[in-house]
Amino acid sequence: MKKVQLGMKAPEFTFNTPWLESNQLYDVLENKKTILMFLRYYGCSLCQLDIATLISGYEKIKGNNAQVLVVLQTEPALISEQVNHEKMPLTIVCDPERVFFNLYGVEPGKSESDLLSEEVLEKLKTAKERGISKIDNGGKQNELQLPATFIINPDGNIVYAHYGTHAADIPNVNDLIILTSGQ
Repeated sequence: MKKVQLGMKAPEFTFNTPWLESNQLYDVLENKKTILMFLRYYGCSLCQLDIATLISGYEKIKGNNAQVLVVLQTEPALISEQVNHEKMPLTIVCDPERVFFNLYGVEPGKSESDLLSEEVLEKLKTAKERGISKIDNGGKQNELQLPATFIINPDGNIVYAHYGTHAADIPNVNDLIILTSGQ
């Protein structure tokens, strides 16, 4: 599986959100910096916590003329049943067949031990304290999926690429704010 490299054009794809069908990546760039974050699936408690954290920092990210697209291995209907569109500032990209994960070279781990780290355990503890629990994803997910984060500039070039080495290995919101401030 070929990984995305800095400086290359972001691979184009057509995607569905829980609320809109047939969106083109390059159409939604809208002259903004775009954080393209690949998480596991919506039912994953880590991913729900990451999404909530992204939402809490979204205004600062938006202040950098940036937006966030979160790619999940989840069917649109499962998310639209759980999430109020009006309260979701992020664009949720539904990829239940992992086509975009493959396009961007975002691979799963080889075993459960590849997913674990101290950070994962801390995030799981935080999720539990906040009442976030795992939700059924309809069996579409690859439980061993690792995350990845890319930043695409308004011209469609990859200016940041990070492939996660464990399930919680994504930049935090403050890092994303810094990364999008100077791009």
